[in-house]
Amino acid sequence: MLEDSRYVIYGIDFSGSQHTCSKIWITKGIINGPYLELADCYPLEDIAGKHPQDCYNALRDLITGANASIFGMDFPLSVPLLFMDKFSDWTAFIKQFPERYSTPENFRKSFYSLSGGKELKRITESKVKAPFSSYNLRLFRQTYYGICNVIHPLLNLNEARFLPMQKADVRFPWVIEICPACTLKKEKMYHSYKGKSVDKAGRRSQILDRLINMGLNVEPDYESRIIDNTPGDALDSVIASMSVFYTLKRKKITQCDRSDCDIYRTEGYIFS
Repeated sequence: MLEDSRYVIYGIDFSGSQHTCSKIWITKGIINGPYLELADCYPLEDIAGKHPQDCYNALRDLITGANASIFGMDFPLSVPLLFMDKFSDWTAFIKQFPERYSTPENFRKSFYSLSGGKELKRITESKVKAPFSSYNLRLFRQTYYGICNVIHPLLNLNEARFLPMQKADVRFPWVIEICPACTLKKEKMYHSYKGKSVDKAGRRSQILDRLINMGLNVEPDYESRIIDNTPGDALDSVIASMSVFYTLKRKKITQCDRSDCDIYRTEGYIFS
């Protein structure tokens, strides 16, 4: 494993909406000893325009062009074991995913059929109290487009490592799954902060202040941009970057609980 100080961290607030390019926000952080220096925070459309496919291409290019970097993604990198029982491992499942599920709706319908109409969570989702399962109504498009347009192409071209499903390799950028809501719950900061009201802006400011107290360094211009983004996407990307930062500090990036390692290598693991 590389020394922590050599890592560049990216927090990605992903989206499967029709306005993907403006909804996907990216925070770049540089580790500086005990601090994470916020180097940039922007919507993907700033570098890719407004066409969804151009944005997915730009996101993949960002990942493949980043050396000694870790990307924290806020969409499920895998699904419950029940839906993978015909495949030998996570890699085989992901490689067949776009062929098996032609649309997000087909993906969700198939999973509901296989589960008998139930919404099943992965072990990691239950453990960290994630609000939704991978095929929940509010998340299934993120799961689908994240796997189809980010994970699948990178996996096929062998251009990244997805932890803990794959072994860490310092020659490649690493991609891990995070959940801003889970991080906020863990740090007892889970309050409604998305919206245009003065109250919601105040809560975004409080959360950002707490992250600053935890080791985030932010220039005033970025503070304003994060707080003024009323949907909360900018703040979510910052939380994602801090989730990765603290995972590194706790030396958990290449570890999982011994008793659950096998299931995590299949179902994935939410780092928080």
